[in-house]
Amino acid sequence: MAIPLLGGAIILANGWTPLLITGILHAAAIVFLLMSKRMVITGNLVGLASALLGVIPFVGWLLHLVAAIILFIEAIYMLVNRPVRSR
Repeated sequence: MAIPLLGGAIILANGWTPLLITGILHAAAIVFLLMSKRMVITGNLVGLASALLGVIPFVGWLLHLVAAIILFIEAIYMLVNRPVRSR
């Protein structure tokens, strides 16, 4: 949603736990994508960096916004280029 004050308030209220959780989820997504030989990990790398740098107020917000845009573009790319399964 890219609402910096609300997002910052949620992060501070929960003691940076959401950043830890998103960092773990981005790392797990990178592992799963590498295991499935899908080399589209840029959005998750940016997401991991944004989770690590999310403690810096507006830098974290900007990186999360960029990561969301990249992940959205990668999702469209993966849908268009998915392998066709035969029955």
